[in-house]
Amino acid sequence: MEVFKGITRSVCGSNGLIHDLIETWIIIGELLKPSNESTELISFLRNRLSLGDGGRAWNVAPSNSELRRFGDWKILAQILAECAAQLSLENSEILSCLNRTNCLSSSNQDREHRIFLISWNLDFMDLINESLIATGFPRVEQQRLHLTAKELHEVQLKILLARKQDLKKRSDNDGHIVAVDQILQLLQTELPEKRRQISDVLQEKGELLESCGRSFEAIAAYRAAVEAEPDPE
Repeated sequence: MEVFKGITRSVCGSNGLIHDLIETWIIIGELLKPSNESTELISFLRNRLSLGDGGRAWNVAPSNSELRRFGDWKILAQILAECAAQLSLENSEILSCLNRTNCLSSSNQDREHRIFLISWNLDFMDLINESLIATGFPRVEQQRLHLTAKELHEVQLKILLARKQDLKKRSDNDGHIVAVDQILQLLQTELPEKRRQISDVLQEKGELLESCGRSFEAIAAYRAAVEAEPDPE
């Protein structure tokens, strides 16, 4: 497992996924307008690619990041935005240049995996933006994605679910509850299709509140979970 550590949270991925992503970022970076900064960043990415499993990720927090310059962070965030945009296309000339064994090599892969890859790149981009903002620099904006409203909704949901899992690992109950509420707000726009998922998330919220000693709020969450259960029929 590869873990990119930011200021307040982390983004992680399997060894194979991160290998393929770095390979893709290098190709995209080489197609951007070349500069001394982008050349140095690509050299850095090539070095990370050569490292073994579990060693390819790096810290993103400004205090201890191997990428210390604003220019490096900004260019990498731009590459991530472009990667997500290319993945949203039905046919991407850039991604078609990748080796067939690379998990990003074709935008014709199954839809669920494509949504996951887009959400992963955008989540990591936000992690970098957090460091940019903390050091007084403007964030890099997301590019327009060629997705349906439903697909955009699923991208947002996957990002929130990943962040919730990270907060859970950190035992950050307050942040975990906030993330659960954000997920519920997103899911509730798709009733009744998401009733089962809403019920499960409300159950999780009740357990979190109960562990924090907030019994009355926990009971309310449990009741809401029961009410959200889909009809047996």
